[in-house]
Amino acid sequence: MHFDMDVNGQRILEELTVRFKRNAFTDNERETCRRLGRAEVVDFIINRINTANDPRYDESLELAHMEQNNE
Repeated sequence: MHFDMDVNGQRILEELTVRFKRNAFTDNERETCRRLGRAEVVDFIINRINTANDPRYDESLELAHMEQNNE
């Protein structure tokens, strides 16, 4: 079962998005940076889910790429 297709997974993704992806920009530069950092984590999670759901996705190719780039 895919995390994003499960009802509980969808609820978690929605909660993460609502909590951490609100308007990032404020008059306070530090607060803006903090909010952008929080949003980046949610973007990463969603990107990984989308990558895994891509029918062309091959985990072995990704692992080889990560090893090559020391990630």
